[in-house]
Amino acid sequence: MTPISSSKDTQAIVKDLFTEIQSEAKNKNFARAEELREKILELSPMSLTEIINSADIIEKEKTAGLDTTHLTLWNKLYQELNTEERNCLFYSMNKIKVEPQKLILSQNSLNNKLFFLDQGQVTVFKQDNGKNKIITNLGSGELLREYSFCSISLCSASVASLTPSHLYCLDRSIAEKWEATQPSLMNKLLDFCKEEGHMKEIAKMNIEEESTCPKYTFDGVINANLLTKKGKKTNTNFRGSLTNISQIGTCFHFKCNKERTARALLAQYLLLSISIKINNKPINFKIVGKINQVSFHLYSDYSLHVQFNKSLPDNLLKIIRSTTEDL
Repeated sequence: MTPISSSKDTQAIVKDLFTEIQSEAKNKNFARAEELREKILELSPMSLTEIINSADIIEKEKTAGLDTTHLTLWNKLYQELNTEERNCLFYSMNKIKVEPQKLILSQNSLNNKLFFLDQGQVTVFKQDNGKNKIITNLGSGELLREYSFCSISLCSASVASLTPSHLYCLDRSIAEKWEATQPSLMNKLLDFCKEEGHMKEIAKMNIEEESTCPKYTFDGVINANLLTKKGKKTNTNFRGSLTNISQIGTCFHFKCNKERTARALLAQYLLLSISIKINNKPINFKIVGKINQVSFHLYSDYSLHVQFNKSLPDNLLKIIRSTTEDL
C-alpha cells in the first residue's frame, strides 16, 4: 500500500516544482513549464500562491521572448488579442527561412498551414497548359494560404520564393487545440484572414475558372468508395445526393457528424458510382476522382467537390448537354 504523503512532504514537492517551473520558463521551455504547473494543480489544488505565480512567470517569460519586429508588422492582428492569446498564437508557430527560388506550396496539394510572410518576396502562380502563369507577387506583411486554412480546400495555386524569405507558419492541427485554453482565438484569427487576406479575390478567381466548364444539374445518387493511395477499394463508403456534374468533376451532398472527419476526406481519391435519370431513362456509370474541396452547410450537411481523373466520355457528355441547361 502506497503511503500517503504528509502536508509537509506535499509542500516540499510543490516548492521544488515551482522552482523548476521558474527555471524551465526562463529557458523558454514553456511546454515543460506548463506540464509542471499542471502537476501542482493535481497534487495540491489549494497551493494558490504557487499556481497563480507560476502562471504569471510563464506569461512574463513568453512576453519577454516575443519577436517585436513580427508583432509590429502584424500589429493589426495582435492588437485585437489579449496577452494570453497573443502569446498562445506566437508560440504556436514555427519560424522558417526559405532560400530564393524554392517552392513553398504546390497547386492542388493538401495544405493545413497558414503563413505570415515577415520578410522577402514570393510569387504566386498556376499551371496553364503546361506553363506557369504568374498570378501575383507578394511581400512582407502578406498572408499565404489563408484560403485553404480557413476553408477545407486544396491549394488553388503554387507559391515560390523570389528572394530569401522569413515566414512564421501555423499548423491548423495546433490551432484546433486552442479551444480548451483560448476559445476566442481561432475566430479572431479567421476574421483577420478574411479581412486582411485575399480570400475574396481567390474565391472570385476560382468561380471564374469553374465557369469555363459548364455544370449540369440532375436528380441523382452517388455511392462513394474511398480508395487507397494505390487505387484499391477500402471498406469505407458512403452515399450522397448529386448537386451538379461537369465534364471534369462533380459536387454532391452527404451527411457527416464531425468536421474533423469531413476535413480528413480532403485530397482523398474516391470511386464514384453515379446514378442519374435522363428523360426517365436511368444511366449508371463509375468514375474515379479526387476531393479538392469540402463545403459545410447546416445540420451536419457537407458538399464534396470532386475532380475526375479523366474527363467524362464524349458520348455521355453529349447526352447530358442535350437534356440540361447550364448553371
